[in-house]
Amino acid sequence: MKKLLVLFSVLCALTLFLAFLIGVMFIIALTIGGETAAALSSYTLYLKSISMYVATFAVFVGLLHIYISKEHGLKFDIKNNN
Repeated sequence: MKKLLVLFSVLCALTLFLAFLIGVMFIIALTIGGETAAALSSYTLYLKSISMYVATFAVFVGLLHIYISKEHGLKFDIKNNN
């Protein structure tokens, strides 16, 4: 159970890092210009597809953790005080 939560956290952090890296690479490509910028932009598109796969797997692991633990933040319990 704890391993799924750790894996989910690592995958989310990796996805955020890749998104930050892609943004920085696009800014660098805009400032450089020319053929180097085109090559750098093509590489960022490759990183974007990897980031999408990592994010999808993170969502799968997160949902798996919710269903196994049977607890999540949106759970609504009605307690009867009678």
